Amino acid sequence: MRSVVPLLALAVATLASSAAATPGVPCRYYGINAGAPVWNGTIVVDTFFAQQMAASGAYAVRIDFLLDGASQWDGAALGKYDAVVDAVIAAGLEPLGMMNYGAAVGGQAQWNDDPDQDGSNDYVVSFATGSQAVIEHFADRIKRWEIWNEPSCWSNPNWATDPQNAGCSYLLPRVFAKLMAEVYVRNEAVLKAHQISLVSGGLFAHDIGGSLTTATDYMSEVYAQGVWDWMQANKQRRYAWDYLGYHIYVEQGALTDGTKLAVYADDMRQLATQNNDPAPFSLTEIGWTTAAVSEHVQAVNLETTYVTLAARADVDQVFWFSFRDAPGADLYFGIRDGIGAPKEAVEAMIAVSAGCMTPVKPDAGKDATSLETGPGEDAQNPVDGAVEDATNEADQSAPDGGSAKDGAASGGDAAPPVFAGRADDSGCACRMRGGPGEVSGWWWGVIALGMGMWRLRTLFGARALGPRACRRASGNGPLGPGARW
Repeated sequence: MRSVVPLLALAVATLASSAAATPGVPCRYYGINAGAPVWNGTIVVDTFFAQQMAASGAYAVRIDFLLDGASQWDGAALGKYDAVVDAVIAAGLEPLGMMNYGAAVGGQAQWNDDPDQDGSNDYVVSFATGSQAVIEHFADRIKRWEIWNEPSCWSNPNWATDPQNAGCSYLLPRVFAKLMAEVYVRNEAVLKAHQISLVSGGLFAHDIGGSLTTATDYMSEVYAQGVWDWMQANKQRRYAWDYLGYHIYVEQGALTDGTKLAVYADDMRQLATQNNDPAPFSLTEIGWTTAAVSEHVQAVNLETTYVTLAARADVDQVFWFSFRDAPGADLYFGIRDGIGAPKEAVEAMIAVSAGCMTPVKPDAGKDATSLETGPGEDAQNPVDGAVEDATNEADQSAPDGGSAKDGAASGGDAAPPVFAGRADDSGCACRMRGGPGEVSGWWWGVIALGMGMWRLRTLFGARALGPRACRRASGNGPLGPGARW
């Protein structure tokens, strides 16, 4: 394989270096995940943070709306996000609002409380009611909202029979469908008046631990729900969303040529077409961690990702996970490290978005680049001269194959810095050990936390019951006491 890998790296580098010259790609296509914008009352995504994202080549940012200890979306809770949203817009970034379970009060037992199997419950009503306050408040500033995050993600192997303790951010397909429909119906007037679009919560698709899922099994159940017949008859549209949210985590720990990204997107597109759903994709998460690959490989993979998906007519936006590392949560997916210093992926992001098609962003300001070592003269070709290193380092990644994006373990040594996101006890990924049919190797567990970070933990050398079967390790997350993440 070593004789093949250099050729693969060369092909990827060729694509990457020509990316900036590709005309016609809207600048808003190039997005980034910011992490927790507000944490324990502190505004994290402030003017400097927003300017730094803009200076790193991003043109859109995914903002997680969290109650952050509040019980409802009142003036105080909304006021914190006024500052966040105003900062990112002033920096020339287009905001994508995201409401996950951190946007409403209640845990998974409440989300999936559905004994009559109609998909509706008090939590759905509460969530949709809260969405009215948020969407209306930001109607002139945020034109796109993602509803939920990774509803297909579970950690409990008994998730199918015990959905109220499924783990991760799992929602029963019928509950997810009803939640989406309820949010649309309650916000219909403001959505139409302000030309606001909805994105379905990003589905978790991966090939982690040798287990392949494109999430079409989950989405098939969502499409089968009767609420869409009601929408068709009463709202003259079949589905609540305008864009299909999708997350792809494949070939972790390796150099990618983009082929598998296309295979996954094709599989979901085929299902959508079969169900008369023309909605374009919004890939609200995708990424590689430098705990599993070198900075060179991460940078090459970033450019390959954006170039590959830009060639598709059915992909509208791509949001890299993530902007900064969170060492306190063992998260190293950032294009910058934990103190904000740039990795090679910053140069890659600048290069790949350089030829995009929109007016030039406002000046991000000197402070935004004060931590730069600088993309330098080679910013348009950040991987030139580094292909062999990227290849070698991909070959020499951890023997187990890499690491993962994961929830922070509770009771860590120290709280992460405020910009690192929220070290929440309710994370989904876990170290998996022992039991019948266990398989040696590293495995991933995945969650998109409603507390502002989508976390996966490095699982080198773990022994697992299955690629996503795990014991949850702490007791005070929203899934109740005794949960082990």
